[in-house]
This record gives sequence, C-alpha cells and structure tokens, in this order.
Amino acid sequence: MKKTVLFLLIPLFILTGCTIEDRRNDTENAFIVKDVEGGVCISRVRGGNEILYIPDKIGGKKVVEIADNVMSNMRRLKKIVICGDGIRKIGDGAFAGNKDLETVEGLNNLEYIGQYAFAECVSLKEISLNGSFTSIEKGTFTGCVSLEEVILPSGVRTIEDCSFEGCTSLISVTGAENIVSIGEYAFASCGRLSSIDAENAECEYDAFKNSPAGDVFDIPERPDTIFDGENVLTTVFFDDFDKDDIDLTKWSRCPEWPRQLGVWSDENSFTDKNGNLILLVDEAPDGTLRSGAIRTAGKYSQSGGRFEARCKLGDTPGFWGAFWLMPENGLPDENNGSSADGCEVDIFESPYLSSSSVNYAVHWDGYGENHKSIGMAPSVPYLYYGYHTFTLDWTKTEYIFYIDGIEYWRTSAAGIQEGASYMKLTVEIGTWAGQPVKSEWPTAGLTVDYVKTWQ
Repeated sequence: MKKTVLFLLIPLFILTGCTIEDRRNDTENAFIVKDVEGGVCISRVRGGNEILYIPDKIGGKKVVEIADNVMSNMRRLKKIVICGDGIRKIGDGAFAGNKDLETVEGLNNLEYIGQYAFAECVSLKEISLNGSFTSIEKGTFTGCVSLEEVILPSGVRTIEDCSFEGCTSLISVTGAENIVSIGEYAFASCGRLSSIDAENAECEYDAFKNSPAGDVFDIPERPDTIFDGENVLTTVFFDDFDKDDIDLTKWSRCPEWPRQLGVWSDENSFTDKNGNLILLVDEAPDGTLRSGAIRTAGKYSQSGGRFEARCKLGDTPGFWGAFWLMPENGLPDENNGSSADGCEVDIFESPYLSSSSVNYAVHWDGYGENHKSIGMAPSVPYLYYGYHTFTLDWTKTEYIFYIDGIEYWRTSAAGIQEGASYMKLTVEIGTWAGQPVKSEWPTAGLTVDYVKTWQ
C-alpha cells in the first residue's frame, strides 16, 4: 500500500520548466502582493484552478512570503507548485481548509510555518518542507487525516499544542531525537502512532491522548482542582466519551422535537469509539433533516462553578452546535426583569463560520412576549479548525465566558440565577448559519472531546 508521507527534511526540490510564460494561470494578475523585507508577500490569490503555480518573482521582486489565510478554503485546489526557492514564511492558516489539496511542492528555506497553516487539509498526501524553522506551531497539521509518516528536520525543537491532533492515519514520526517539548494534544487521536523517538522531550497534558505512542512518556495528569482567582474548585462532573456509546447514567438523548428546519434524532447522537461524542447532521430517506442532541436533565445539574466543553465545530454552513445551560424547573415566563428565577445561558453557539465567531447569550423572562436577552459574538482566529475549549464561570455576581482560556465576555445584566441548571449539547439546522449544503452531509455538526464541571 502506498504510504502518505509528510517530508520535513529532504534535499532541495529542483523544479524545471516552471515559468510564467509556460503557465498561463501564473501571470502577475493572478496575485496581489505587498512589499516586505527582501521581496514581496502574496496577500491575495485570484482564480479557481486545480493547480496553482506561484512564480519565483512578481514585478521583478522575489516572492518571499505567503500571507495569513491567503490560500485557505480553495475547494477545487489540488496542487500548489512554488517556482524558485525564495519562500521563507508561510503565514498562519495559509492553506487551511483546502479539502481537495493533495500536494504542495517547492517549499524550501523556510524560517516559519504558521499556526493552522495546513489545518484540515484532509486529502493532503505529501508535502516537502525544509529550512531553519525550529517549531511546528499550534494546530499546523491538525485534522490532516491522510498523512501516514512524518520526517522531522534536526532543527525542530518544539511541537506545539494540537500540531498533529486528529492525524488518524499517522504511523510513524522519525527525526524527533532533538525535540525537547511536546505540547497539549500535540499527537492526540493519532491512534495508529505506536512510537516516537523523542526520549528527551517533556510532554504537556494529554499530549498523546488516545495515541499509544504516549505510553513511554511521563505525561502529567490534569489536577482535579483549579483556582478561579478567588476559590479552589474541585471536579464534580466529567465525561470524556470513551465508552462504546453515550453514558446514559450521565446523559439522555433530547426528545425528538422539531427544531428550526430539522428535528433532533436519537440516531444522530453517538460516540465514535475514539473518545468523542458525535452529533451528526444528515438527511433521512424520507427527506427529514436531522441532527443530534443530548442533555443531563434529571441526571445532573449544578448551581455556580465552572462548566467546560472541548469541541470541534462543524465547518459547513446551514447548522450550528451549542453548549448551553437550562434551569431545572424551566424558564419562567414572568415579566420581572430578573434572571434570578431562571435563565438560559448559551456558553457558545456556532452559526458564524464565515467570520470565525461564536455567539454568547443569556435569555430570561420566558420565550414569549416578555422574553429578554443579551449577547455578543467574539471573533476568534481559526475557531472552526481543530478543537477548542469553551468555558463558563458562573459566580455569585456574573457570568464569565472563555475560549481556550482567554476571557471574551462577562455579564450580570439581569442578575444571576439562584437555582441549578442542567447541561445540553445540541446541533440545530437552520439558515441562521447560512443555507444548508446537503451535498456535504452526513457530517459531524459538533464533535465533543469532553465535558467537565468544577464547584
């Protein structure tokens, strides 16, 4: 069987016959550039060809950089060929989300490969990288499910968080002898990776979660307690979905209610047997649009403390995932202007794929004519690539919202609920998230690594 290989150290690629005159899509009109030290940076690309040739020079100046996000999500693109050896920097997210991209050739003398640069390039078969870079940055190859072998150059010292997470076909990593640090989730869910020769590396939490290669490393366990700035909190609920099916002592599937354009379906909530909850979006044979949803109602509820879910958001329009809290006794329809008697707290909703945003909200005074709400929508780079943690601190005086440990919003607009709430993980189909693209279904509307609460 032919191996899919990620080469990070090979002799320089020699490309012949690659000239602007020979390649009609490489005219200088195909690119918008800006001046940088030593040459120009490609800041925009026009066209939709399956093969893209990048010339050695544009306007007589050497092409030395590819800007952030500039070639991301070019769905027809299958191959990129760099003419010359001047590219020294690949920007953050530069090629991310190119689901048809199979090869990138001619990348030599690199000094930096950006965060999420090749994230979710699910068809990527081989790539040639060489240079003086010393780190594989956060999320650089996350979700590249077709890669089987990684060969690292001797200069690489650090594998940052989530760098190869979800590379489910990855079999071996060689040339890792000089690595001194492996970040959180760096090789998580690399279930076929049996070993890595990096005996001098220090590993962060969950560096090899669901990857047998981590068995030989001394990986620290996450503590059961945390300090929120005022109090020491202890873990009181945890589920990492590592069972063959949903743990029904903790969760129930939500009733099969109509929701927006679809319905919640029992069949669409399950575990993938690799430590994830999957909330699937699909179309039933009778044309019904379906999605998954689960909740802890009647099984677990909590008042105050910290609530957290680590999730991978769906990456196509037409549906959104959510992690939210509902009061045990429902949302009272009383026009009292206060959420003390109950409120819905949306720790996140994900309808904003195009702007890399999520929605925060608090709702109170019922869902009828007295309904009131407040919310905001933070934009976070690369939020729809790889996994991210979504956290709520429910204190005595306010709700505080975080993504990946960074605070984005806090509110006490209607006061704070006094009673307990249960948790919900759901996906809904509707045009709030754009028009559904059923040609890409079935697809995971939300993938959940774990849910955890502290009090």
